Amino acid sequence: MDINFSEKYQNQFVEYHRDDRESFAVGRILAEDDEHIVMEQLNKWAMGSYILLMRKENITSVVTNSRYLKKAMILLQERSKTTFENSIFADKLLEFNTQSGDLLREILQKSQEQKLVVSIDTIHLSNDDAFEGYVKYLDNDLITLDYFGEETTFEIDDICEVRVNNMYDRMDLFVDEQLGIRT
Repeated sequence: MDINFSEKYQNQFVEYHRDDRESFAVGRILAEDDEHIVMEQLNKWAMGSYILLMRKENITSVVTNSRYLKKAMILLQERSKTTFENSIFADKLLEFNTQSGDLLREILQKSQEQKLVVSIDTIHLSNDDAFEGYVKYLDNDLITLDYFGEETTFEIDDICEVRVNNMYDRMDLFVDEQLGIRT
């Protein structure tokens, strides 16, 4: 799709369908460059939100009015009535310099600086797999994630999607820390 997502869907939650998956993302655009969009993506049933960076070339369609979307907006409105400050359930969204021109590196750098958990899909993984952890090392070509002392290094150019501070990833880390798995 060769459109300006930021202009067309400004401040609007919509469904972004991908070419290689039956699933879709529900979110609103926060930033966009020539290759990527960054959105606030809602978790299933709008229980939380996190940052998702997605390659624009992987988006095959955008839906602005669906039954699922209507349900999600109702739940999002209800969720806004409750606060979970200082909890693993508290969403923390990053702010972006929309003029940076390289949202991918910006999101990875900010995730590293703020010690936020990331989940990354690459062109070499199957649909249900992802690399998870904290950004330990980042340069122009490579990224290293650390997850419980296990390090994974891969090329930045292979990244298709990045999820930052996903509630489910935070819950996994919290439970593992409580069980003493992570030091």
